[in-house]
Amino acid sequence: GQPDDVRRVLRFVADGDPADAVIGRLVAEPGGGWVQPARLLFRSRLGDYDAAPWEQLAEAEELARESGRAGLKSALAGAIPPEIEDEVLILRARAAADEGAYEEARALLASLTAGAPARLRDPAAALALRIRTELHSGGDAVLARRLARQLERDFPRSRAKAELRRKRPLLGMEEDPQAWIGTLRARIARDGTHDLDLRTIERYGRMLLLDHRAGGAERFLETLGERGKAPELETLRSAVEDAQADPSEAALARSTTRVERWAAADEDVGEQDVVDGGRAARPALLGLIARGSIPRGRPSPQASAVGMLAAVLGDEEAVLALRQLWDLDVRRIPGDLEALAAAVPYTALERGLAATDAGDPLHTAVQQAFAGLTLGLPSTWLQQHPDYLRTLRHPEFGVRRDAFRLIAAENARAITPALVAHGLRDKAALMRREAVVLAGRAEFPALARRGLADRAALVRSEAARVVAKLEGRAAVPALVRVMRQDEALEVRGAAAQGLIKHAPADDRVIDAMLAAQVGEEARLRDAIATRLSEQDPAPVVRGIVRGWGRALTREQPSRGYLFRTALLYQRLTGDDLGYYPGADKAELRTMVERMQAWLASPRGRAQPRDERGAVRRPTGRGR
Repeated sequence: GQPDDVRRVLRFVADGDPADAVIGRLVAEPGGGWVQPARLLFRSRLGDYDAAPWEQLAEAEELARESGRAGLKSALAGAIPPEIEDEVLILRARAAADEGAYEEARALLASLTAGAPARLRDPAAALALRIRTELHSGGDAVLARRLARQLERDFPRSRAKAELRRKRPLLGMEEDPQAWIGTLRARIARDGTHDLDLRTIERYGRMLLLDHRAGGAERFLETLGERGKAPELETLRSAVEDAQADPSEAALARSTTRVERWAAADEDVGEQDVVDGGRAARPALLGLIARGSIPRGRPSPQASAVGMLAAVLGDEEAVLALRQLWDLDVRRIPGDLEALAAAVPYTALERGLAATDAGDPLHTAVQQAFAGLTLGLPSTWLQQHPDYLRTLRHPEFGVRRDAFRLIAAENARAITPALVAHGLRDKAALMRREAVVLAGRAEFPALARRGLADRAALVRSEAARVVAKLEGRAAVPALVRVMRQDEALEVRGAAAQGLIKHAPADDRVIDAMLAAQVGEEARLRDAIATRLSEQDPAPVVRGIVRGWGRALTREQPSRGYLFRTALLYQRLTGDDLGYYPGADKAELRTMVERMQAWLASPRGRAQPRDERGAVRRPTGRGR
């Protein structure tokens, strides 16, 4: 085969394909035993290979690294073998470019023949070198951009392309300002600004201003630290300050367009684009917030708009800007304060609202809304945790959950009813369950009961456990209702567990437990029967008698209920009623009389107690 054929085979095999299958596929005879003949032919070709020219090239490369063009000239004083002519030409061009002789380097690269790239070891590196030489004085910048696009197209994963992009991130983007800005922004986000030269910094800042992004230019200069104060950037800094202090009509119009596109859910305009507009975005954002209806598909759009306003103006000034809207409509205050709490720290919110005095018509409404906003948490604690109100309203569940757990971890007594109620209104079921747990820790039974009516079964289950723990026997009516009516099996199970644990001898509890012996999932039904068999026998047997009495009033008693309760009676008393599915009502009444007789016996009247006088429930062998 030709050299290209050999390279194809080696590439496939290097990627993991079986050599035999690759060669068979190439010659259209996949069944042949090709590996051994190919290996022999390959060794034969290697035997014909002359390594001397390539060793000479390696020596020349080493001398070029050490001594530049002078060392290279001495290494290549004699005739150049034809096998490495193209490689030597690239080596000479690179050495010339490294020493600033770009004209000579361009001339050498221009002398390459049309087929040279196919013969080079690294054609991508040669193309990147040619781009580099064209970018310097005397070169052709248009040609450089064209070659850059060729490098991107033909060698998208090459090391030479990555290195060129790292050193010249704006290459090929000058004719497209948006792509130019996006490319450099991505590079800054990835690598930071420490390796940007002043010329690139100034060009990027001016491009942001030309695109009416004064806010983005201001933040960019701030990220530079001391480098942003360099004398070379004084003109840029002044231009940014002027654009922020007095936005032009064009900047105001551009920001208005961005805000409207963001509000209309245009995928090409994000929050960062709006914020980049700087103070020019203030009128459009205030108008959007004043309308109060943002048709977006993501959560808390009003809070997002207020957050952008805070990013544009600063936290305190955003509060003052929204206060202007309250003079027009006092009903806006609670909603706007809620959005501010999600966007700015507590300290800024407190300072921004402190300007209202008792004589201000808004004072009472603002103070009432603000008191509800703080969820009853002390001002001193919120000042120590200024981001707490923001994290409680964060779009990510994990952040809100951690905020909830923080105050409980610091001091369970600091938990307030308003904080728990806030959690119970959360959109995430896991967060509402956290609120129920918090209600249990703080001993707020009324709030825990709200969880019994939650739309999520996992919240209702947790609420059943917490209510049972907090209220004991007082929770029996509510838990019995849950046990009988809740549609979720796990919720009924949690209610049953709470009932049997905190009021095991209550007739209402026993009747509900026995009723669960019909129609329930087997695992819950058996768990309830097991717990009932661990209780004092007499109250349970009385419940069974009541249940059988109700069953006998029906035309067709539930055979499953009768069988399972008869088995439970036998576990409790050791007395086998002899129930069988075909028993008629007369036989069933006889069995009821036997149970009543057991209750009238000394054993049925006695309740075993331990040495302290408490009722002893059978366990282990006794059970």
